Amino acid sequence: MNCRRYRLDQVANFRDLGGYACDGGVTRYGVIFRSTALNKATEEDIAKIEHLGVRTVIDLRFPSETKELPDRLGQDMDYINCSLMGTTKLEQLDVVNSSVVETKTLHRMYRLMLLNGGKEIRKAPRERYCSIAQPARIAPAF
Repeated sequence: MNCRRYRLDQVANFRDLGGYACDGGVTRYGVIFRSTALNKATEEDIAKIEHLGVRTVIDLRFPSETKELPDRLGQDMDYINCSLMGTTKLEQLDVVNSSVVETKTLHRMYRLMLLNGGKEIRKAPRERYCSIAQPARIAPAF
């Protein structure tokens, strides 16, 4: 049986993106995973992630965030920082706040990701992204 969410000690919301309906079928389990930052991952968390076959971590945070709170990685894991906000600086954004009334700000943030992150995403090594489609070689987490 396939598992959607995995319980890790210090990594919130680690999940398999398999099982979602898409054009032509359903996404495969064990190919792409998603989570919050891995900076608090324990040795046991890393071992579980490695056991799932994750070999590349694609970090979508700002470079300043990754510098302040770097991800903990397994010994043989590759790392790519690919900020979804492109070259926009964290200080330039005023899009997320704690007010329930301001839920539209999340929508604004996602729009900014689409508008500003494209160039940054394209700069990432093409062969790494192409290999995502080949699960025998790689199972990325982002």
